[in-house]
Amino acid sequence: MEHIRAYIAALNSAMDILAEAADASSVDLTAAGMPDASAESIAQLAQVYFGPTSFRRRQRRAVDGARRNRHSLPTLEVIEKHARRAPTQARAWALRAELAHIACDTREMDRRARKKLREMRAPRDPKPGVSLRRRAAGKPWTLSITGPSALIAELHQQAGSLADVASFFRTGTSTATSIVRTNVVVPLDKLVGVAHGSDDVVLTMTNGAQITGAELAQRALAEEGFITCYIPWRAR
Repeated sequence: MEHIRAYIAALNSAMDILAEAADASSVDLTAAGMPDASAESIAQLAQVYFGPTSFRRRQRRAVDGARRNRHSLPTLEVIEKHARRAPTQARAWALRAELAHIACDTREMDRRARKKLREMRAPRDPKPGVSLRRRAAGKPWTLSITGPSALIAELHQQAGSLADVASFFRTGTSTATSIVRTNVVVPLDKLVGVAHGSDDVVLTMTNGAQITGAELAQRALAEEGFITCYIPWRAR
């Protein structure tokens, strides 16, 4: 068991090994007798935790946490695998520092790191506005419009093709030959709120867009437009 104990001790002395390897390259470590894959991993981790960085405070915090919890080399490799997938260097260092202060084994660290990374990379809500994407000469450009669903649905009805868009912006009218009429579905239990123009009532139109009761009350519906009232019913 002597060699096994020595191996375990080496694994659990990860930060001491990385500190000593900070001035060595993977080539140096391989020349010293270390397997090439291990040499590359240790050289990379040594640069992360003991190399130059703009995030010195977070680096020190990560080193302190890893030392305190005696994280092994496999655990540090798991942390680094997920930290490299962070959207920015600042968030990568925040993730390293946070995970290093968690006392757990390698598999549990992998599970927690995955969860933290998912939370970090969660999609943000789109901001309303208009954006233009330019491309190289000769390639089409893209105009993107983000806004309330009712507005975007209405624009799409009036401008379903590129020709419609051109006509709509130049003349204020669409070249579309068909007229699209949207049906606003109003459950009876929301009818009172609609009559009072309530913002608390949200209605779904047949084109998928949503408007409030107040917005519906303010809209001037076409003569051919419809408001449908119904009673929610479930078969027994």
